[in-house]
Amino acid sequence: VDYHYSPFCRLTGFLPFYDKNHAILFEKIQNVEYNWDDCPEVSPAAKHFIQHLLVKDPKKRYTAELALNHPWVKVSTD
Repeated sequence: VDYHYSPFCRLTGFLPFYDKNHAILFEKIQNVEYNWDDCPEVSPAAKHFIQHLLVKDPKKRYTAELALNHPWVKVSTD
């Protein structure tokens, strides 16, 4: 688990990608398919933050610096 997955796990108690079938799990990971259905308590700001970490294209994904400067992180650490 890297820093891209860790916030999702900490907020929800789940891994962002799961399926008992390994082939389906691999597809979900490759396509970055996750959902918030079981997590109504997660704020929109936190979801926005996570959605910018769990991005397939590394060039579009938040860097550590951008992540640390996200408003949700700033409010959470102030």
